[in-house]
Amino acid sequence: MRPATFPWLTYLCCVLCILLTAGWWLTGRENGTWGDWPAEAIWGGRWGALVTTTFLHGDILHLLFNVLWLGRLGEAAEQALGHLEWGMFCLFAAFAASGAELAIFTGDAIGASGVVYALFGLVWGARRSVPAFSLIATDDTVRFMLGWLVLCFVLTMAGLWNVANAAHAAGLVFGLAIAWLFVEKPLPRSRRAMAAAALAALAVLAVLSVTWLPWSPRWQVWRYEAASRP
Repeated sequence: MRPATFPWLTYLCCVLCILLTAGWWLTGRENGTWGDWPAEAIWGGRWGALVTTTFLHGDILHLLFNVLWLGRLGEAAEQALGHLEWGMFCLFAAFAASGAELAIFTGDAIGASGVVYALFGLVWGARRSVPAFSLIATDDTVRFMLGWLVLCFVLTMAGLWNVANAAHAAGLVFGLAIAWLFVEKPLPRSRRAMAAAALAALAVLAVLSVTWLPWSPRWQVWRYEAASRP
C-alpha cells in the first residue's frame, strides 16, 4: 500500500455522482444517456454500464446517502491504500456489485450503494490493522450499516421499496474479502480461503451477468430477439 495524503479521487467521485445525476435528471432520465443503460444493452456489449450506472441516483435521498458515505469511507480508505489501489478497488467493486444484481435479479441497478458497502466492508474487515479504519468502523457504524442492509431486504420483500439488495450484499462481501486477503493480518487460513472463494464467486457472477443467464426470463427473451434479428 502507498498511503495518500489528499483523497482527491474520493472527492472527484462524489462530485461526479452529483453532476452526472443532475444531468440525468434534467434531461429526462432516458435510457442510453449519462451512462444509464438497461440490462439488454449490457448483454449487447455495453459492459461499461456496470460502472457508469454507479454514478447515477434515483432521488435526492439516495444521492445524499451515498455521497455522504462515499466521502466518509472513501477518504479514509484512499488515504490508507493510495490513489491507484483505491481506484482499482472501487472499479472492481462496481463490477462485482452491479454484476451480482444483474445476475441474480436481472435488475437495472443504479447508485453507488454497492461501492459504499464495499468500502464499508474494507474498513470493517481491516480495522484492527489500520488505526484510521477503527475510527470510522465503530460498533455503532457497523450496527447501522448492517441494520440498513437488512432493512432494505425487508422493505423490498414487502413491496414497499425497490432496492438493489444483491449489489449491497455483493459489495459488502467484496470489501470484506479484500480486507481479509490483503490488509488484515494475521488471519487464520480458513478465513483467507473463505475470502478467496467469495471473490471467485463474485467474479463468476460478474462474468455470467453479461454472458449467460439461462435462469432469467428477461435474458431469454433478449437472446431470442437478438438471434431473430437479420
